[in-house]
Amino acid sequence: MCKSKIILCTCRNRGRTEQSVINSILDKLQTRNVHIVELEDFCDIAVTNTSVCKSLLENSECIIACSEKAIKAILDYINVEKSINIKGVNTETEEELLKYIDSLDQGDATKEIVSASDSWNPFIERSLCTNCGQCYEFCIFKVYSKNEKGEICITNPSACKDNCPACARLCPQGAIVFPKHPEPSINGSAEPIEPDNIFDGDIYKAFANRNINKIFKDDI
Repeated sequence: MCKSKIILCTCRNRGRTEQSVINSILDKLQTRNVHIVELEDFCDIAVTNTSVCKSLLENSECIIACSEKAIKAILDYINVEKSINIKGVNTETEEELLKYIDSLDQGDATKEIVSASDSWNPFIERSLCTNCGQCYEFCIFKVYSKNEKGEICITNPSACKDNCPACARLCPQGAIVFPKHPEPSINGSAEPIEPDNIFDGDIYKAFANRNINKIFKDDI
């Protein structure tokens, strides 16, 4: 019987997923007739080697990673439109995740590990983005650009300042996701906070008056 391919991101570099749950998933998968592709850092592979990432996703049954929203945004980034089952370690209970694995055929698993470096960058969930351009206008690191259709694109992800989530806080649609940020509203594990609720109703005045040194901090 052909093995199903299961993609599992362990988020090794920053550990934004509960590692005890990751270990439980790995242990359970070992008793299933599946081929496990263990990714150390899905974000980094998507950004630094898109072709390899697409190849790994071919014929995959499921992606188990931080959250459904974050993975959808990553798939949008690498232009993968196929329907893939997504399970969120940070948005589903351990019981729910293990129940899904129990539904797979029993057998002996095979596994490959795909190493990756640490990375920090945003992803855009296309179904939410309205191309308002606020992230493009705000980001001083030129992470974003506009294509010929006026659509916002992430064209320089490596330029993003480590641990700066400001554009995600600014986005009125909550379309920007930083999977490695600890705050659930930023990493896709929870609904985003309305920008007006963060900046007392005047976003641009708040940014204009901020201490420039705080631009790189998590409490922007």
